[in-house]
Amino acid sequence: MKKITKISWTTTKWEIVVKTDDRRVAREFGVNIFPSLVYFRRRNPILYDGEFKDSEIVWRWIRAHDEVATWDLTDETFESRTDSFSPDEGTLDWFVMFYDSEESDCNAFVATWETVAHKLRGLVNVGKVDTSVSDDVTERFRIDDGQCPTFLLFHRGKMYRYNDPAKDPKGLTQFALSKFKDQRGHRVPEPPTALENLYEHIKEQILDALDDNQTLTVIGVGGLIGIVSLTLLFKAYKIRQQQNIDKKSI
Repeated sequence: MKKITKISWTTTKWEIVVKTDDRRVAREFGVNIFPSLVYFRRRNPILYDGEFKDSEIVWRWIRAHDEVATWDLTDETFESRTDSFSPDEGTLDWFVMFYDSEESDCNAFVATWETVAHKLRGLVNVGKVDTSVSDDVTERFRIDDGQCPTFLLFHRGKMYRYNDPAKDPKGLTQFALSKFKDQRGHRVPEPPTALENLYEHIKEQILDALDDNQTLTVIGVGGLIGIVSLTLLFKAYKIRQQQNIDKKSI
């Protein structure tokens, strides 16, 4: 990778421009058309999808895309940020990419996804979930490791999966704005309850403790069994309660 020059377009901001003909680097950032431009903002890449005929157009694009538009969502923040299960009336939809940062081919879509986020800015909220660290959200939406990345649009309590093999900014943007209506939506799975979140937290704490101190094995296993039992009882109660509600509504 060769450094070309260092260019200033404001009195306080400098941009370092480099070029490379290394196909491995191109593949790492999802580049499959040449020439291409990837712009990094605080280590967050975005893929330029315009033409290179006019350098002024390119610089205007860079200035307009200085801010990162994609939300990073985790197990802890997903539902509080997106409100996917029961969104308020009039709130913006969410378009979320589930990807694995540890898989290079999957992680390569991050730059393209940021391009989509800027195209949808103000129209649809765009987020991404790293499945390698967010197990609960990944399990909740039944994300298949073999289909990476996975794109889900959340609209009025329902979710729609992007199935087009062409994962380009134009196709993804059109899907989020209107094309999703061509398919049947599925109800968004209910988010975990406070008790279930507590169970997961305590389970992780116990497992960490077991790794650190083998003498805690008996106590840890006993505590884990107790927590699982309470969770199952609570789930059974909720199912029975829902069945009673369904009977009354018939």
